[in-house]
Amino acid sequence: MAVDIRGRKMKKPPACVQCRKRKIGCDRQKPICGNCLRNGKNDCFFPDVPGVYVQSSSVLAAQQGSPSSAFSSNPELASLEQIREYNSQLQLINSHQTVSPAPTEHPQFIPRVIDEAAAHVNMNMGSDDEAAPQHWVQGPAIFDLVQCPYTQEEVLNKEMDFLRSRLIELQTLTGTKIDEDLLKSTKKRKTTDSRTEQPARRTINDFQDLDPAFLNPDSVFQIFKHKSRFLPESHSKLRDKPNSLFHIDFLRIRDDFLCVFHNKVYDVMANNFQRKLSEIRGVQQSIPQPFNKEFNLRLPSADFITIVLKKFMSQVDTTLLIPILKPNELLAHLHSVSGTPQNLSQLLIVGKISIALLLAYHALASSVLIPLKDENLAVFQKLQVTWVPILKENVTKIRQHLLLRPPTIAISRYIALWKYYQMLSTDASPDLDEDVHLALNFGLNQETQDQELVLLWNFIYKNYCWRHLARGELPHLVCVPSANTTPELDPLLSNNSELIKFEIELLKYLHSKSETLSVEKIKAYMDDFKNKLAAVFQRCVNSYLVLSCIVDSLIYRNAQLFLQYYVLLHYESVNNSTQFSVRIKEFLQFLQETVFYIFSGLANIKFAGYEFMFIKYSFNTLYNLCCMIFALLQRSQINSNAEVEQQREMFFLLLRKISMLLTDYAKNCRAVDPLVNRITNAIVVMLEAAHQEHAQPRGTPQLPMNGFKYVEPVTVQKNVAKLRIISESLIKTDFYNQREPFTSRAPTTCGITDDNFFNAYYAFFD
Repeated sequence: MAVDIRGRKMKKPPACVQCRKRKIGCDRQKPICGNCLRNGKNDCFFPDVPGVYVQSSSVLAAQQGSPSSAFSSNPELASLEQIREYNSQLQLINSHQTVSPAPTEHPQFIPRVIDEAAAHVNMNMGSDDEAAPQHWVQGPAIFDLVQCPYTQEEVLNKEMDFLRSRLIELQTLTGTKIDEDLLKSTKKRKTTDSRTEQPARRTINDFQDLDPAFLNPDSVFQIFKHKSRFLPESHSKLRDKPNSLFHIDFLRIRDDFLCVFHNKVYDVMANNFQRKLSEIRGVQQSIPQPFNKEFNLRLPSADFITIVLKKFMSQVDTTLLIPILKPNELLAHLHSVSGTPQNLSQLLIVGKISIALLLAYHALASSVLIPLKDENLAVFQKLQVTWVPILKENVTKIRQHLLLRPPTIAISRYIALWKYYQMLSTDASPDLDEDVHLALNFGLNQETQDQELVLLWNFIYKNYCWRHLARGELPHLVCVPSANTTPELDPLLSNNSELIKFEIELLKYLHSKSETLSVEKIKAYMDDFKNKLAAVFQRCVNSYLVLSCIVDSLIYRNAQLFLQYYVLLHYESVNNSTQFSVRIKEFLQFLQETVFYIFSGLANIKFAGYEFMFIKYSFNTLYNLCCMIFALLQRSQINSNAEVEQQREMFFLLLRKISMLLTDYAKNCRAVDPLVNRITNAIVVMLEAAHQEHAQPRGTPQLPMNGFKYVEPVTVQKNVAKLRIISESLIKTDFYNQREPFTSRAPTTCGITDDNFFNAYYAFFD
């Protein structure tokens, strides 16, 4: 029995393949065993084992001078074949390699590779030259495990080192890279075969394929699926808007504190002001008057229109911002529309002039930085008192009349202008997307030839997306890529097109019904949103692009406020106080930036006259922000320690200072802004309710989820310090102390009286 130097029993090497087939004994002589030699079988070969390499019969035949395959006539093919063989063995050995200390003795490599110079000479010789070697690089070293003093692991290490060195030599001599040249076609063929044989296996997505019950509750976002258990069934004033994720009506249905507060306000109105509430219900349920096809339209005198539009054009350049308005053309057609319009063309001119005058009014009314001389001030007051109601009636009548007529491109252009005015005005009217429906009817979304039609679609598409994205709604009519193949000739659209597409992608994910929402993915979207907006601002090279980006920025800030607040509600619902504290800190920081951005935009001289373009977005964002601040104030009404009490006072102070800033802004405006009134009236009711709640703790059951209950006192102190910084940045303490302190005027009715009932109602229930 043969044993190695360590005393272990050694296995016999395997028999040759011919003897194994014939099932006879083999003497294992190499290169040809005795049986094959006696029977004249030259194809005797032995199975490959690690550390052993035996040449095939084709190689032996080549060494003996007998004709072989194509390798005998092409040494380069032989070299490529050898590279493949080395690479295969190298990968095989590498997969079985283990760390083992190698002996200091150098192994004997049999046979050796010829020198590089000779190799280059032999490669250039003709295939018919007898001196040309068939295999100019021989096989790897032969380690006989019976006679070799190395263990199998040591042999593997040596064999791999040898194969690696020979592979490098071959690549250097032939200029062939195994990864780039030889394996490219093989990999491509394998990929094709795998695709045809069996379909690719889809990677499992936990949030798509698994039930949420099997996922970590901290990572599953389910705020959108649940409504507050305090939602009343007795009245329907708290109407849900499930498609408007960034609307306060959607939030107050899912936040217990806001839901309870709105219930309380409505109950106060129903119990103490029933008669006035009945008046509002009567107005809302009144049957609208039927449309009268015979209507009279009224316009101011031509001189009055000229004065107003020229003042408007001196302050606002509408060339890029409102390209379909063209006020100069309207002035040229003034004398053709005296009296009642006789045809469609005159009707459209009257409608455009009415919209232009209304836009001029909003531009002058919303700015506190444009001075008006006495004569201009008199014109503005006449426009405000006398003509604004008439002009609004003109626009409404013309719209109703045009929608009954067969659609034309001219009608589509007017409806697009009217929708733009509706987007900026504070008049409450439903958004039916008439502009997009008409444009799609004419195929403007596929237009590529007519430049004016392309610009018209760009204008419609941008405004349509802005309207819906600001409310957290998907612009369904243009979500499909094939629904918008028109080139982007409008520079304002081309600058923020990528941002709009990203917002659509974000809302698609948030509105998804087939996938469980992930908190981490929502936070990743929030970070990407910020980076996308920063990239848009970097491309702003003129004031027009900056103005357009202000709207994008306000839409972004409103969306971020809601997303951060929703994530806050999520961690509150799963009782994760650590993450709740982190999100509160980030929310307060973003709150400070947003409040500063809104008020600085209203006082920036660079945007004087252009405030009407973004003032509605600003005040809607500020209203939503105040509601969120009040919800956090309510959570601080627990009076558990001194730190939380200080936090409640700072939230209370912050709301009051915002109200004071808006009151000062309204005093400097030439007209009362309904949005400013809505915010100030809502803050009055909020402060009264908070004051009453603090003086007389509520008798209702404690709400189930309150994140501030489990926040560490040190974290609350940091929140108080941050709120103090925000408060000081709005109004200095010295100046604030000069104002009258807060006094409750109607504590039992949350500050609602007969005088402010209607204002309070429309501040919360529109």
